[in-house]
Amino acid sequence: LRVAISVAAILSFENPRSKDAEAGAGLGEGDPLSRESLSALAQKRSGDVFATLSIMREYEEQANANASQLYSFCQRNGLHVTVIREIVQLKKQLANICASRVGAGSGQDGNLEEFSVLQ
Repeated sequence: LRVAISVAAILSFENPRSKDAEAGAGLGEGDPLSRESLSALAQKRSGDVFATLSIMREYEEQANANASQLYSFCQRNGLHVTVIREIVQLKKQLANICASRVGAGSGQDGNLEEFSVLQ
């Protein structure tokens, strides 16, 4: 469930990698359904989801170890700080929704085993 929530959050935003790297990956001109245009759009919107999952894992480990260094972590690794923060916020919101739905469906008070890990 944790991975599904992470993937949903990642795919909801632009690629968190550096703005400079994205600037050169604009949409292809001409046919909007061309292979080049779709590839550029996929790269801009999500990039490699597995790579982004790895980035998010590292970011969250850094947040647990030393939250005051998150901005420099993003700069050091070429990450867009705002996008990373938005992904983290959406993950928390999705975890809350899942926890409340699981609890409502099973007669419990919203307990989801993985929920505590996600916060």
